[in-house]
Parts: sequence; structure tokens; C-alpha cells
Amino acid sequence: MKTWLSDPESMIRKIQVGDDELRNEFIRSSLLFVKNAVFRVTRDFYVESSDDFSIALQAFNRAIDRFHSEKGIPFEPYARIIIRNAVLNHIRSDKRARRQVLMTDTQNEKGEDATWSMTGEDGRETQINLEFEEAMAETESKLRMFGLELKRIAERLPKHADTRRLCLKAARILGESSLRDEMMRTRKLPVKALSILSGIPIKTIEKNRAAIVFYEAILSCGPESVRYYARAFEEEKK
Repeated sequence: MKTWLSDPESMIRKIQVGDDELRNEFIRSSLLFVKNAVFRVTRDFYVESSDDFSIALQAFNRAIDRFHSEKGIPFEPYARIIIRNAVLNHIRSDKRARRQVLMTDTQNEKGEDATWSMTGEDGRETQINLEFEEAMAETESKLRMFGLELKRIAERLPKHADTRRLCLKAARILGESSLRDEMMRTRKLPVKALSILSGIPIKTIEKNRAAIVFYEAILSCGPESVRYYARAFEEEKK
């Protein structure tokens, strides 16, 4: 069986309509992926004999059921996020020991693994970091589908505030219309159709393609605090 990472979506569609045999085969072929996802969190070399691994397999199975390719996020980062969240929740509820948690799916600006430790009885600080990192991971994954890098996107954002508002308006309209599905299917911004729908000149949209794609990604799957700021900025002069 070929690695599922090459095209998991077609297999998942068959599984979701009731192909249990394929589900079992899919999970068996994904054991190394699940093991690696757990190891990223716990740094436990004996992952497969731990409760964390059982929790991760259950989470992976849920990810299969809940995954929707229409959201524009590939299955691999989606499943990794679901697994990581489940394992962290399990660790937080483990009263027998206070374990350090390493989250290395996201790197800092130097390319080094970012690390957080559990703090507080309920792990609240880690949960806040986790939710932010999950959203940013989804955003970055979506940008990569259009050949964009999060760490370089600032260089391509418009400098003028009014232009940024126009780009945000275009991104919001794009995300709320069927044009978003077209964009995800073709991996291209539907410039002409978006111009007609938004009333924004074609030249403005063409010049700011990267910014509009970035803002749409932020508005659709970015951290709530960033989405709130973006919406407030767009509405500022209305």
C-alpha cells in the first residue's frame, strides 16, 4: 500500500461512507505517523507502550471522521493537531505526575523548536499557547498551498492602511462566497470574479494577491485574537 500522505483525502472519503476494511488498513499504515506525533509532544521513546499512544490512536480515528477537505486544510497537519490536543488534554488530566510537555510542530524565527512547559494545576497557560499555535499551524498550512510563507508574508502586505482595508474586505467577501471553493480547487485567486463581487478594481486585487490570500487564511482559521483585530481594523472607518 502506498503511503497515505501522498493522497489521503480520496481514501478518507471512502472511509467516511462506511468502508471499515479500508479504515483499518488506513490506521495500520498510519501507526508511524501517530507515533511520531505523540513523540513530538512527550519525547517518550517508548510511545507505543504508553497510554498516550492509545489516546492518540483514538484521536486519529476521530480526525478521520471529522475531516473535511472543503475547509482547505490538508489532512496531515489537521490530524497532527487533533492528536496533539488529545494527548495534551490527557496529560493535563493525569494527576499522578506533572510531566513536561514539548510542542515542536512549530519553530521560532531561528528555526529552533519552540518549547512550553505545563504550568498551573489545570495547565491553562499551555492551553492558551496550544490554541494559538494550532490556529497558526492551520493558517501556515493553508498559505503553503499557495506558495506563500508566513515568515515572509509581511514583506508582501500593503503599507497603506486604506489598501489593507480593501484587501481585508476582499478576503472577507472571498471567504463568504463560493469563490473560496474555486480558489481552493484551483489554488489561484479568482481575480476577475472577486473584483465584480467586491467592487474593488482588478488592478488592486492583482497587485495584492498575496495579502488577500493571507487575510482570507487569517479570517477563516487564524487565532481568534488576530481575527478579532482584523475585523476591527476593517470596520474602523465605516
